[in-house]
Amino acid sequence: MVITDTEEPMDRDLDFEKKLIRNQLGINTKIVTYVYHGNREELIDVIHDADGILTSYLNFDAELLEKCSHLKTISIEATGYNNINLQVATNLNIGVSVIQEYCTEEVSDFVVFSMMAMNKQLKYFINQSDVKKLYTFKIGKSIRRLSDSTLGIMGLGKIGCEVARKAAAFGIKVITYSTPRAQKRVEKLGIKMVDKQTLFKESDFIALTMRLTKDNIHILNEKAFEQMLKKPIIVNIARGQMIDEKALIKALNQGKVRGAVLDVLTDESPHGLQNNPLIGRDDVIITPHIAFYSDQSLEDCQRIATENLINYLSGNYKKMFRLVNTEVL
Repeated sequence: MVITDTEEPMDRDLDFEKKLIRNQLGINTKIVTYVYHGNREELIDVIHDADGILTSYLNFDAELLEKCSHLKTISIEATGYNNINLQVATNLNIGVSVIQEYCTEEVSDFVVFSMMAMNKQLKYFINQSDVKKLYTFKIGKSIRRLSDSTLGIMGLGKIGCEVARKAAAFGIKVITYSTPRAQKRVEKLGIKMVDKQTLFKESDFIALTMRLTKDNIHILNEKAFEQMLKKPIIVNIARGQMIDEKALIKALNQGKVRGAVLDVLTDESPHGLQNNPLIGRDDVIITPHIAFYSDQSLEDCQRIATENLINYLSGNYKKMFRLVNTEVL
């Protein structure tokens, strides 16, 4: 077994996963931990004979997958799997599993609290006091009353539903743009399903909570920002590729968007912020993919992903939380 990723996600106690694997697959199970620093040949040397791989964000393209002649499964310690070439993995009969549910509460909390923080201009006022040493009431931009506001949720899955419930508790009107499969959830929540254009036009806040597909890359682009009549605050906890960041900067500069909270970015490399024009702005909050985080959610993440790995290799497929490419069975 190989547990591998870049430095940051590997900076944790891995004994939890190791103990679980050895308890279930045997005390003599060989487990290799490898921190990837960019040496691709070294990575291939580590993983080429692995039966199972546990990772969070490491990219597995066609070349890497084809080098792994013994690989049976990749278990991802996350809900997304766009870092895996799924078609090639399926062709090679490699099962890919993800964690379907472990941080809905944490992420939905983050969406609601962060949009409120941006609405109250907390970053602006913190910079005024901490950086400029000014204790002043001068208002930067418009602050909206929540009970007079509309939140547009793009993607009404489990997280989107929780965001809707929590926002409604503050008197916020909620509308959603989602797939037809969400209609029952819409009815249960008592909210309204609308098209993209209506959501852009009517929303004071927009939350991206959808799964990344080829159809929603840059779903928030220059054309979309032009349709946002109420100068909304945007919160993205989905994937960075859903927002055209150049168009977002232009919209912020022109006052078409009041603010943005970005827990995900197009470039999420360790030094990706070095020349990013989104940093240093009072109207942008950037966090390093931490919306999911709590002590409890991290433990759930480790446990579920490791159990997915174990259950796949043991043939207990029905016990897996989610096998993405079921056609490999």
